[in-house]
Amino acid sequence: MPCDSSYMVGSEDCELQKVLNCIKDINKTKHKVNSQLLENENLEKLVPILCKKLKKLTSKFIRDNLSLETQIWWRDHQIADAKRVQKEAKNAVHAACRKTALAKLTKEDKKILGI
Repeated sequence: MPCDSSYMVGSEDCELQKVLNCIKDINKTKHKVNSQLLENENLEKLVPILCKKLKKLTSKFIRDNLSLETQIWWRDHQIADAKRVQKEAKNAVHAACRKTALAKLTKEDKKILGI
């Protein structure tokens, strides 16, 4: 599943402004974000765009060329993204185990359990 903004705790306007500031910061370098992608200023669309762009940059480039605000946003986003991926993996394992367990039940068992 792609990145999302669900982990962001501030108001949507505040978080959107942070993301836009990070994009503006990147656009000051030679690694510009395509301006056509920014037409719809929406967190759910902009966060994955920003994440994809930052993933292409080296840590050294980010540290040496981008603002502290962008560096902090990127650090926090990577932590949240790792947690999200871990949770999705755990949920996938749970769903697979559930599917295996349900496959072992008879029709009568399922009827009794209301499944």
